[in-house]
Amino acid sequence: MPEILGRFELVDKLATGGMGDVYLAKQWGDGGFVRQVVVKRLHPHLSERPAQLDDFRNEAQLLGLLTHPGIPHIIDFRFEQGRWYIAMEHVRGPTLGAVRRAEQSIGRVMPWKAAIGVTLQLCDILGYVHERRDDLSDEPLGIVHGDLSPENVILGRDGQVRLLDFGIAGDVEHRQRQREREKGIRGTLGYIAPEAISKDQPVDQRADVFVLGVLLYEMTTGQRLFPGDGLNYVNAVLQREPVAPSEHRRDYPADLEAVLLRTLARDVDARPAGTRELRRALEDVARAHELPTSGRVVSDYAETLFPAREDRLLQPSVRPDSLETRELPAVPLETDPNLLSPEERAEVLADLRDLMLPDMEELDPDELASIPPRAAPPPPPSPTEEPPSETKTRVRRPPGESEAGAQPGFYIHVADED
Repeated sequence: MPEILGRFELVDKLATGGMGDVYLAKQWGDGGFVRQVVVKRLHPHLSERPAQLDDFRNEAQLLGLLTHPGIPHIIDFRFEQGRWYIAMEHVRGPTLGAVRRAEQSIGRVMPWKAAIGVTLQLCDILGYVHERRDDLSDEPLGIVHGDLSPENVILGRDGQVRLLDFGIAGDVEHRQRQREREKGIRGTLGYIAPEAISKDQPVDQRADVFVLGVLLYEMTTGQRLFPGDGLNYVNAVLQREPVAPSEHRRDYPADLEAVLLRTLARDVDARPAGTRELRRALEDVARAHELPTSGRVVSDYAETLFPAREDRLLQPSVRPDSLETRELPAVPLETDPNLLSPEERAEVLADLRDLMLPDMEELDPDELASIPPRAAPPPPPSPTEEPPSETKTRVRRPPGESEAGAQPGFYIHVADED
């Protein structure tokens, strides 16, 4: 039976990670409202560990802070039934990791246009993340994602790439807390920058740039940057130079290879300074080879491997009895018949009648008949008639309107002091 968590019905477990379980769920609301969402629930044994709880709360805060089409928006962050959870937008489409595994199973390598298209969108998303400023002080937050593994990238059905899992991401202050309390390596082996492993210098946005190069290398060659896991990968990324992409593919474009090898430099200062610089370089390559890189290119390629009809969707169902919601109609509003006195009501209707133009729909005749007409305004003084005081009055008409063509009721009388 599906599990109920607050207003959410946990229907299908999608994944289990180090921090928690991820579910495909239904969010139920009043009046029969329901939609498909994703719920990430913290493992119960981590709720009592301040470090892990701090990371989980930090992820929710970042998702609430970051508003970009490439980042699923957060719906809720709560503590229910002894468990912390994050509810967020559900995105249809395969992960980049699933696409890579499907390619390997059939011996295919991603087309240039799709690989560059995915990387360009990730550059755009990360550029926004890296440049996000504090709303109050306008100071850069210095956010680094730190976990750009293929499983955290979704190729959306709408052509928009999404970046997931900000579990170890953080601004400068949060990363400082992480360094003080932890000695190990954080992230997914194979997708960690050298400086994040050696910890011989502060990690900044160029660590994410390095991993973007790793993803582009794998998408365009079909090979891992450094094969092996654990200590083998750590030693390789710290000591070895990557195999040139052209050794895996003879048709590898020389200009793309130059950009990629620069992005994968172990020396932080030798890499592109940020995602904007990397994006410009990749756009130049795409333009030189006349490669379309739009979102449609990305979604069309994902469709060839994972047809949309195979997406995991939840079927319509009846709201669980244990989940309390209100049905339509809503509770009727209590009205006060004495809210307006008859005199006040007559005055309001009179005001409405005075504001109505001849071609407007009139109010109910019976309503108007019961309302005494307002006193007519005094007529304007005759042009030959001197005012009783020393104040003179002149008549202004709308621009371009002669005295002969003037209409009654359009005069404005302005008193001028002598």
